[in-house]
Amino acid sequence: MNQIRRILLFGCFFPTIFNIKAYDFEHEKIYYKITSESEATVGVDRGTTEYIGKIVIPEEVQGGDGIFVVGPGGEIIGPPVVDYSKTYRVTSIEENAFGGCLGVETVTFPESIVSVNKCAFQNCLFLVQIYCLGQVPPVCDSSSFDNVNKKDCVLYVPKGRLAAYRNAHVWKDFPMIVESDFSGIVEIQNSVRISGKEDRIIIDGITEGYVWIYDINGVLVKTLPATGERMEIRLQERGIYLVKYAGRTVKVKI
Repeated sequence: MNQIRRILLFGCFFPTIFNIKAYDFEHEKIYYKITSESEATVGVDRGTTEYIGKIVIPEEVQGGDGIFVVGPGGEIIGPPVVDYSKTYRVTSIEENAFGGCLGVETVTFPESIVSVNKCAFQNCLFLVQIYCLGQVPPVCDSSSFDNVNKKDCVLYVPKGRLAAYRNAHVWKDFPMIVESDFSGIVEIQNSVRISGKEDRIIIDGITEGYVWIYDINGVLVKTLPATGERMEIRLQERGIYLVKYAGRTVKVKI
């Protein structure tokens, strides 16, 4: 990251390429900062536009360091060049990432999140629901949720982990902590929705590629082409399944 190098553009001058943003890349309207190249981890960061509505953070994301081409007069030429071939694990919420975003109403943390840093959600006055999928409560700074209305914000945690969150720093300040098996809707991208209902898995929003469904032991059960329309996939046995598409995997219970 932050490497400075020169390239020949149009054969007439040597513009500089460099990263001029606090974040490194953007994907699905969420901004990311690379926290470790060697371990391929990123944190959710503050971007150029304010976060609003329902925020669903994925466990993994494809992206890379955003590099801008700058001309001899300092002008930016074109959009940032991002290599989306590398997969990063999302492990943190960076300092002030959502701070002051009054439009944020709900946020979902995947199991991969291990830390929520300083002022990450400070002054998110209308945050009313937090979904934490991690068995281990993410480590929070004392200021992570400053001025969030905790008494009216419902914190959903995995079944059997109520005591862990009630005893965890900062999380214990939320009086409404509810256990959930998360077998209802689980969103892994802002545009994709996967849910379990009775004897079937329901998928909305996957427009291309294939969907693979595995049982809890990793045995492939079904392979289906994405249609872009609502898909209802009936299965013979109820239980926990893994739904995989576009390099992402989500666990769903029916």
